[in-house]
Amino acid sequence: MRKGASGWSSELEIYLWGDVMRAVLRLTLVRMALCAIGVTLTTANAVGACTLYASPAGSPTNSGTSPSSPIPLLTAAHRSRAGDVVCLMAGQYYVATPLEIDNSGTASNWIVYTSYNGAAAEILPASGHLPLVLLPANVRYVEINGLQFDGQNSSGTAVFCMGCDHLRVIGNTISYMGAAGIATYPDSSTGKAPDYITADHNLIYHCGYNQGFSSAISYDQHGWYDSFAGFHSFVTNNIISGMYDNSPQNTDGNGIISDNQIGDVTPPE
Repeated sequence: MRKGASGWSSELEIYLWGDVMRAVLRLTLVRMALCAIGVTLTTANAVGACTLYASPAGSPTNSGTSPSSPIPLLTAAHRSRAGDVVCLMAGQYYVATPLEIDNSGTASNWIVYTSYNGAAAEILPASGHLPLVLLPANVRYVEINGLQFDGQNSSGTAVFCMGCDHLRVIGNTISYMGAAGIATYPDSSTGKAPDYITADHNLIYHCGYNQGFSSAISYDQHGWYDSFAGFHSFVTNNIISGMYDNSPQNTDGNGIISDNQIGDVTPPE
């Protein structure tokens, strides 16, 4: 028996209403997830009180100890000492690659680089194709927290650890790097291997479209800083998308990769 027009109309209205409700539910869940991510990132960005203030308009002759007397980022990196919290004020920091962090913290007093009051502090390349930030083999106990990195498809890596140890890269936004977002590798001159590296709650996207031959987070040939049998390094709670390997090898472009030492002696990760 055929239904009347009104019967079909009622069923169609119910069907369409069900689709609308399902769409609304999906949208609500997505919004809840994004809010949860935002809350988590905000929590991850919590650090101590500022001791040094950097600004794109800072002067090397300023004290750097207050927002009204900021210093350039490079000057802050040179002046920083164990326990310092270097706060980057809002703005774009163009650096001649690489910006080398050459001072260390201690186990109880890390040196932290973070944004001032959660402001958008963005590091970009002024020249060169090397990493935006480089930590050499003699540097340890440094945290990079809540900053933005834009490689402009030129700079190879946002944060590069060449044999450093005890490095935390937390809550940063990294994009348009030529090869990798966060990368570690043994020091080429001394052979010292990186260890105790943490990459947590970072947003990394659209990297590898220039130099390539790497991945969003690349841990390469970590060594033993000490004999602790538990986990040494961590990759947790990161969000990664749009990776590619533009190199002739075309073997990488992954989200996360960890390459072992020869003979598989890499500490637990």
